[in-house]
Amino acid sequence: MNPTHVARVLALAVSCLISVPSIFAHEETGERMATAARALIDSVEGDALDRLQREFGENRKNWHFVPRKRDGLVLAEMDETQRGLGLELLRQGLSEQGVRTVEDIRELEAVLQILEGPDRNFERDSEDYHFWIFGEPGAEIWAWRFEGHHASINATVVKGEGVSMTPTFLGANPAEVPTGERRGFRALPKEEDLAFELVESFDAEQRKKAIFDTKAPRDIFTGAHRKAKPLPIEGIAFDELTAVQGELLFAIVDCYLSRNRLDIRDVALARIQEDGWSSVRFGWAGPVDRSKGNYYFVQGKRFLIEYDNTQNGNNHIHCVWREFDGDFGEDLIKAHRDAHQH
Repeated sequence: MNPTHVARVLALAVSCLISVPSIFAHEETGERMATAARALIDSVEGDALDRLQREFGENRKNWHFVPRKRDGLVLAEMDETQRGLGLELLRQGLSEQGVRTVEDIRELEAVLQILEGPDRNFERDSEDYHFWIFGEPGAEIWAWRFEGHHASINATVVKGEGVSMTPTFLGANPAEVPTGERRGFRALPKEEDLAFELVESFDAEQRKKAIFDTKAPRDIFTGAHRKAKPLPIEGIAFDELTAVQGELLFAIVDCYLSRNRLDIRDVALARIQEDGWSSVRFGWAGPVDRSKGNYYFVQGKRFLIEYDNTQNGNNHIHCVWREFDGDFGEDLIKAHRDAHQH
């Protein structure tokens, strides 16, 4: 069997081991999210409630991952009970690994506070992270977001259709802590290591196809755009990989999806399976050198992963999972409205 065919078979075999996703699992997740969100709403009042709960509209798409003024219910003002309820909401969308990664990213703010010193451009605060709930939990369509510097988790729940968890952005500055008690700590190690392992395994012909630029872009191409568009870059196709390389590309995709609860991850992987792994492509920009700035993408028919590490002396990671039609649950909302036209 051709090595590229072996790669496809192996990757698909791995994906087939995943529990079969169902709308019922998604419905249960949506219900748990609604219960957790309602409990958080009931724990606050007055101005805090106004900042937490908003109407469901385009304002739910006003997301970003940079330090900026935000107006949600902020961790710094939440008591222990409220913080526990907020964490429970996060756990209904993220896996334990995903929750831990978000906590690691928050804790890097204290590291930045020391590294940048008194002349820093931004105040670094691990408590400056916010919750919003858009609409009424348990309604036909509603949403929530958790966001601060280098973390933006966006969830949309559509009754009868499922749960969307995109866009999901995570970043790390520093990518590797250079000094102090946490020296050597990395909040996003797999996102970097798996991609380097893949690109370092390419032969000369594969590198010609995969590496589309010798210099990495300064940031991810999609930024914080409200709608992501497919990148007009070919890269190397899944079918052009060896068996081991195919497993590595699968592992990169799963690294991003495993931040979510198991049923949400499984549905996303099943959609890739449905489209065919042959539609998935990988692209790289920059030198194949960990000390230099680097960028990569993984793109399929419906999704885009972007990773960039070029800022702050190539020690500052931005990475994101986007869906072209599914960000903010737009595909689920359309399906719901199409099914309930009067």
